[in-house]
Amino acid sequence: MFLLLIAGCAGCAGSRGREASGSLQPTSADPTAQGWSTAGDEHMKRGDASRAAQYYEAAFRGGDGKSLPKLLAACVGSQQYALAIEHAEAALARDPSNTPLRLLLGSLYGDTGELARARQHLELAASEAPTDPRVQFTVAIFFRDEAHDPARAHAYFQSYLTLSPAGAGAREAAASLMKTVE
Repeated sequence: MFLLLIAGCAGCAGSRGREASGSLQPTSADPTAQGWSTAGDEHMKRGDASRAAQYYEAAFRGGDGKSLPKLLAACVGSQQYALAIEHAEAALARDPSNTPLRLLLGSLYGDTGELARARQHLELAASEAPTDPRVQFTVAIFFRDEAHDPARAHAYFQSYLTLSPAGAGAREAAASLMKTVE
């Protein structure tokens, strides 16, 4: 469920269990970070997320900061969740105020069953972005579905509905609030 957050984001891979980035060859004639990113895009189009992750990682290490979302999406697409978490943690350490990345990291932890870490990141994201309905809704869903804490979910669903009463998740939020009242 939370992995859907990454779908709008895009790619990831680390150095464990795969070819070293130094042995990759960009498929275009451009050996720069942009060339690596383009090669990653080509592999993603072919459905090879694992190989794309390697190219995106090379691009990211080469200084292409725009490759991080692609790197994370490719990691998730190739089911390399631990590597996605590793890259997200490292990026968050460099930019601790990156709330969307913190939300994504919390979601990854939730999807891998590390609920304490998920809770920590998601609650911090919600406090950093108290006026972002998407963040409030995501945190509410975590508490309802993953942490099985309806009281906490209730508060976040209420916040979501206050911020976005006619939003895409309004029906679901309202239904969840009704269930906690019953």
